Amino acid sequence: MTAQQFLDEYRADRLKEELNVVNMLLPRLLDAKSKIWMLTVVTKQDLWWNDRQNVNAYYTQGAYDAVIQEIYKQRGQQNFWHEYLSVAPVLSNFTSGAGEMLASNTGGYDQNIQYANLNMLLKTFDVFARR
Repeated sequence: MTAQQFLDEYRADRLKEELNVVNMLLPRLLDAKSKIWMLTVVTKQDLWWNDRQNVNAYYTQGAYDAVIQEIYKQRGQQNFWHEYLSVAPVLSNFTSGAGEMLASNTGGYDQNIQYANLNMLLKTFDVFARR
């Protein structure tokens, strides 16, 4: 298997697992008695920066968002608030356990972009805490 084949399969597996987790949480999110603030944080932005429109569309228009919209529909916007954010907490290449480079950082993704997105994450935490 090539590194690219591995990455494609790994990504598909992780997206599938992510969707499984949010679907497992769905019943508890729907029957919670109090208001819920949910934050979906998509990490490793430094690896997929050039493909950010597709990544954003996956989360905001696909199966993942269908689950989020179901929560809004059943709980109402007064009882559920959700945000999507993406960040790269640490700038690093994606390597295997053996140290093999599987994916390198995206050219053009620099510390200014990283700091701006980390700042947005912190501001969102602040807004959540004040609600």
